[in-house]
Amino acid sequence: MKRREYIILGGASVSAAVSGCLGSLGPGRRDKPWVTLSLFSSDIIRKFHSEQYLEIHPSQANVEGRNLPPENQEHHISVDVTVLAQYGVDLENLSVEPTQERERPPDYSPEVTRWTGRLPEEPNTDIDTVEMADGMIDLVLTTPENITQADPIGLNLTGFDCIDVEAMTTASYDVQSSDDHVNPSQHEFQVFDPQQLPPTLYPRGMMENSDTQVLTIDWLVPETEEVVMEIDTSTMDEYGTIRGPVIEEKVRGGVLKTATINGSTVSMRLLPDSDSDFASVQVRLNGVEIRNTAEGLLYQMTVEGDTHETVETKPFDIETEPTPE
Repeated sequence: MKRREYIILGGASVSAAVSGCLGSLGPGRRDKPWVTLSLFSSDIIRKFHSEQYLEIHPSQANVEGRNLPPENQEHHISVDVTVLAQYGVDLENLSVEPTQERERPPDYSPEVTRWTGRLPEEPNTDIDTVEMADGMIDLVLTTPENITQADPIGLNLTGFDCIDVEAMTTASYDVQSSDDHVNPSQHEFQVFDPQQLPPTLYPRGMMENSDTQVLTIDWLVPETEEVVMEIDTSTMDEYGTIRGPVIEEKVRGGVLKTATINGSTVSMRLLPDSDSDFASVQVRLNGVEIRNTAEGLLYQMTVEGDTHETVETKPFDIETEPTPE
């Protein structure tokens, strides 16, 4: 995702300063488009997800178009999801409905900061109509006059089972609008098949003052009634210590029976759900004390009871706390 960049002048962004001066100009003196409608789509895991979470973010597209005239507070947007057909999805079975529940992505996802928390209980962006036919979602939204205060809206796309996917595929939906004041945009999402991915350890990077670390083990495909995972954290010995305890954060596709640390070894026992073909575990290591920074540290991991014979571990960094400007 692209980050917004601001040029700071006198303690305030040029974007904000110019917006304040020009935001109340008449519509005849503004260049369209005025509104950006950005679509964010959650990832899809084969045989685990039967629905996909979609979120649309209204935002200011033109520095001069903050306050919208009444005739441009209604926005039409179409989302083409027919790309799902190439993964074996029957488009006729798809349906869509508004939702207030966000699906938070895995901790290692670059989208994690955008997708935390709940949507507003009473969003000021109204969904006037939402219809779906032949893989096309048609929406009419109404936002407040000040587009910078518009809330995002959430949708659940339901009724699919992706059956023909590679280990990991990147996809996106085409987004269009019939309104000349709207600039639609879309962001990519990923489609996964855990059967083709080895169990992978994603340790969260840390700062010098960190006292915890989050570990995520994803793409588990259990083949026994118990999956045993052990993580060797001894590579941290030169840079700090981890005393524990180990706290469960999030588990999908099973129940975490035990999670302990003994010396530099983190041990976990997962009891998989009988009806699940996929599992993931996220825990938090407490009692972390950092002595030195480092780059590219790797833990070692073993997994017993999974269909895969190999595992992967991702590197992490220990960074210096940034100095306030």
